[in-house]
Amino acid sequence: MSPGREVIEALARAEALELTNANAEESIDQAQATYKAASDNAIRWAQSKRAQADTLQRRHEEFCKGFQSAIDRLRSHIDILCRENTRLWSDNSTLKSDNTTLRSDNRKLQAHGPGGIRKKLTIARSS
Repeated sequence: MSPGREVIEALARAEALELTNANAEESIDQAQATYKAASDNAIRWAQSKRAQADTLQRRHEEFCKGFQSAIDRLRSHIDILCRENTRLWSDNSTLKSDNTTLRSDNRKLQAHGPGGIRKKLTIARSS
């Protein structure tokens, strides 16, 4: 091969390499732009998901506070009902005892017959 031809081929290869390098640089620039756009989109998406998670967390905390308040109110109401039930149980026991006493007194009165209590009182006064 002639030296002139070698020079021409070398120049052609150099020109091809320059085009290849220019294409590679353009491809790199495009890849970097694509990466930056994708990265920016990923960051915006992640920030959006974080905001959604924060909102859900706040709602969950508010729900739990409300639920706990409802539980506390019910516990308080149950405590009141238990105290009232205990009082009513005591009142019922007292009423049962009073009823037993009244039945006993009624049997005693009936045993003296009609007007029997007046007779007994008269006898007791005269003694």
